[in-house]
Amino acid sequence: MGLTTRHMVDSVTYWVYTDANDPNDPYSSGGSWSAPVTVSCEYESGGKVQRGRDGEEFTPSSTYYTTVSVPLGALVVLGKSQLGEPPSNAEEVRKVGGGTSLGFQASEFVWWTG
Repeated sequence: MGLTTRHMVDSVTYWVYTDANDPNDPYSSGGSWSAPVTVSCEYESGGKVQRGRDGEEFTPSSTYYTTVSVPLGALVVLGKSQLGEPPSNAEEVRKVGGGTSLGFQASEFVWWTG
């Protein structure tokens, strides 16, 4: 366990929506959720005011520190989940930051939800 991941004792599960709607295919059913992915993290309730991709400021519901970057719009839930779709209490990732590392350690990313 490296210095970056030593403090990551919680787990977070995320789902990414893929828009597979093909306008040229009459049988296309639109998008779907990816399989759930669970990673180690450090969790913090709330967080400092952030600015989202739309330029609006928001106060995060949760802040996650992890070694994985996710796309904006992914839905996350604290803990492990095997559900095929995100549960109703899942939070949307509104900002991703980080990518810093210590020497040869894994990079650390921050996700803010709101």
